[in-house]
Amino acid sequence: NVATRPVPIVPCTDERVEAAKEAMKSNSMMSSFAFPPQPESKSLDECKDTTSSVEICGPLEVKGIVGADKRQYILDLTRLSPRDANWVPKDEGGTGLFDSTDALEFSKKKSFIPSDLSDDEWTMAILRNELVASFTHYKYQQWAKLHREERKAEKEKIMNESSGSEQKEALNELVKKIEKDEDEFFASMRFNVNVFLPDIKSFKDVDDKAFTQHKEDEALVREASCYLVEQVLPKITKEIREN
Repeated sequence: NVATRPVPIVPCTDERVEAAKEAMKSNSMMSSFAFPPQPESKSLDECKDTTSSVEICGPLEVKGIVGADKRQYILDLTRLSPRDANWVPKDEGGTGLFDSTDALEFSKKKSFIPSDLSDDEWTMAILRNELVASFTHYKYQQWAKLHREERKAEKEKIMNESSGSEQKEALNELVKKIEKDEDEFFASMRFNVNVFLPDIKSFKDVDDKAFTQHKEDEALVREASCYLVEQVLPKITKEIREN
């Protein structure tokens, strides 16, 4: 369910990069550490072109390495589902369902709990893979119901207007069309796991196609997040109360 999407080669904003550099300078251990030369890698300054991007299927922080055993490994695959948009401020694209709740009022009284949704503490609040699967099934049921009558009418038309080998061929074509439509539907349900991340460069005014796709990805994640709060959680609490 993870979508392949373009991301900037240096995804962090310039401000975030500069903050990281300053943090390394202020850390005596890091500043005295001698990094091994990387002749094939570009420096951050050389990669500042925001238009430079690469397609990736996974979280931004994913790493590919060659181990001491010469095998290839992929690391840092913690985020294989998108961030829960309920924990994203509404003015940053979140659902707005948690922006003003008793839970946040309670958190203001406890110093160890972030007092609002702008806190980076919520960045790792991600949707469970089970929720993503449940939401995909829910959307498929809606989609199938919407097209059921249309498919029934197409089949009846074939049965009434043809016979023999011609009818068989027409039915086979209908099956292929249905399978193609289903493949396209499930392709549209792939989630971009890199939406709603703080301090990440935007494709706005740089790549219109990528920017539009990113906004569509955010809308899908918002819908899944609303599905969690408005349908899944009420159903779970109802079952607990009744049993």
